[in-house]
Amino acid sequence: MRSLILVVALFAASVLGAAETRAQAQLYAGGYGGLGIAHDADTNLGPILTMDLGFGFGAFLGGRVSPNFRIEGEIGYRSNDLKSFGATAVGGDVTSLAFMANAYYDIPVQSAVIPYVGGGLGIADVEMSSLRNDSDTVFAYQFMVGGAVPVSQDVALSAEYRLFGTEDPRAGNLRYEYLHSGFLIGVRANF
Repeated sequence: MRSLILVVALFAASVLGAAETRAQAQLYAGGYGGLGIAHDADTNLGPILTMDLGFGFGAFLGGRVSPNFRIEGEIGYRSNDLKSFGATAVGGDVTSLAFMANAYYDIPVQSAVIPYVGGGLGIADVEMSSLRNDSDTVFAYQFMVGGAVPVSQDVALSAEYRLFGTEDPRAGNLRYEYLHSGFLIGVRANF
């Protein structure tokens, strides 16, 4: 419960901070999408849970609080079909809907591509269908690394790798790991 309160407070601070610094900094919004790889998951019942390639996408609203530092609130969705539970083939899928507070550092370089690193904390509702039909709301975290290319004064395109993970969610009596790699392209527009 303490983690949930901390995450909600961080999310509120990031959104309010972005709005409060509007006079000093440029606000932006955007979205991303791409390929999603769910890592093989250890379970409390022994067999490893594997999933097929999937996808992820999301939207964000943020603000630049210094020349190289940005904060934002984000909503993200991920989905992967279930492949096997141990040696048994299974159907269904695992999805997550996450609400995250993120911070980014744009690395100052003399280049057409602006590299960046970031991290985020939040909560995710992770749902499994078929093997065990259940969902669990858990603490979530993520790390991002990528590059942005400005295509105009107010618009930038990006490509990034994102590692997203959660506290182990439950589906009935099954507890499993949830770690997801995303290879994403996105767009960010200032307003």
